[in-house]
Amino acid sequence: MKRTKPLTKHLTLCALLSGVAFTAQSEVAPDLKHTVSYGLGLSDFDLKGVSSDTGFVHNITYEYRLFDNLSVGVEYVKALSMELNTLASLGMDDFEVSYDSAFAKVKPIYVLSDHHQLYLDLGYGRFKADVTSGGFSGNKSGSALVAAAGYRYLLGDFSLGVKYQWLDLDGADAKNLMVDLGYRF
Repeated sequence: MKRTKPLTKHLTLCALLSGVAFTAQSEVAPDLKHTVSYGLGLSDFDLKGVSSDTGFVHNITYEYRLFDNLSVGVEYVKALSMELNTLASLGMDDFEVSYDSAFAKVKPIYVLSDHHQLYLDLGYGRFKADVTSGGFSGNKSGSALVAAAGYRYLLGDFSLGVKYQWLDLDGADAKNLMVDLGYRF
């Protein structure tokens, strides 16, 4: 039951912000319906009650714009450990995690101007994580809930964005801060 309250809080907040974004009206180039993007950043992985790890994260995304203020898409995220916690603890805590997740998402968009947008990502999919700690090594897979908030700057067919992404990986949390470059066509 402890896990339900934070999850419910995140989903309720995302649903409210989605409603606000969806009601906003905008003028977007109607012929640019597709977007592909690649992002790179840092990931903080927290295995609840056990340990945490920091690493690099990258993603690739495809989105299709249904309306001026709503897109749908798919995203693949991959994170690799940098072993910072192992270095900081002088080798006493050698907890390492790498994970990947693929999910479908809905993206409400709030257009600030012709070049500036705020958005949310709400998604659901699958994940696989590989964990190493001491002499133990194992993996886990399951379902993933995803929420993200971001900003995007549009310049012609290209876009540059930054987003903060939260993944609930069935007993663990991953928080990613990423910068991405996109192409719209």
